[in-house]
Amino acid sequence: LIGMPSAYLWAFLAFVLNFIPYVGPVGGAAIAGVVGLVVFDTLGMALLAPVLYTAVVTLENQFVSPFILGRRLELNHVALILGIAFWGWIWGISGIVLAVPLLVILKVFSSHFEALAAVGEFLTETKETDPGPDPASETDAVKIEKGRS
Repeated sequence: LIGMPSAYLWAFLAFVLNFIPYVGPVGGAAIAGVVGLVVFDTLGMALLAPVLYTAVVTLENQFVSPFILGRRLELNHVALILGIAFWGWIWGISGIVLAVPLLVILKVFSSHFEALAAVGEFLTETKETDPGPDPASETDAVKIEKGRS
């Protein structure tokens, strides 16, 4: 939209760099900034490229992906905490960063292989069902009405 050359190349680059946590978006914005400085005559237009790149990537990473993935890939909170602790213990900071993607990969694989069904069941967040009103919590007025009928 702002006149950067090779739009399909930028789309593919953003797609690939999106899978590299933290470093990918920063690297994409830096590359967009360098190309913007080469392509555009004014500094304002040159800085518009990395600003728009950062805005789109932030919007996608903070709102779009969690909204879509949150509905389909619900993880058990205990498994999430255990996974972060385990991978943090094994790999340190990089293990903490990669713990959630690794758990999601494990959950997806376990949903496709019957031998891993127990692992998938553990990783799945269970929804509490509403059993209805508790008869022990009825008010006195309701108990009197039931007694009359």
